Amino acid sequence: MSVPDEVAGCECHRPEPGCTVLTVTGELDACTTPGLEEQVLGHLAGGASKVVLDLSSVGFIDSSGIRLVMVVISRKKLGEEVVIVKPERSSPQRALEIVGLGRYVRMADSVTEALQPPQARKPGPAAPGAP
Repeated sequence: MSVPDEVAGCECHRPEPGCTVLTVTGELDACTTPGLEEQVLGHLAGGASKVVLDLSSVGFIDSSGIRLVMVVISRKKLGEEVVIVKPERSSPQRALEIVGLGRYVRMADSVTEALQPPQARKPGPAAPGAP
């Protein structure tokens, strides 16, 4: 059963111990986000060392939805990881890029990619004149 775009929903599953995947669907706006936030925080109450916030099926996101994402990120403790699965639609994906979430958490193209361990960042090219 598909969820109409105007209705936001959240499903939770735990593919492995210590890992919680929250799949958010629909539109994240001022009307839908408050109720959704209660669901999301309820799922996170049990604690997890890794949280994957799957936004791939989100059709629209406004500042209320961005705030929800930031609430999830702000609950992260030392040693925990939050990974955001990017929305498939360009508009909500662009909203997340504009606020710079990639500076704070790892962004992934799929849940499968998000479940993989983070790869060590490769050092960039040496600055000109550097040894």
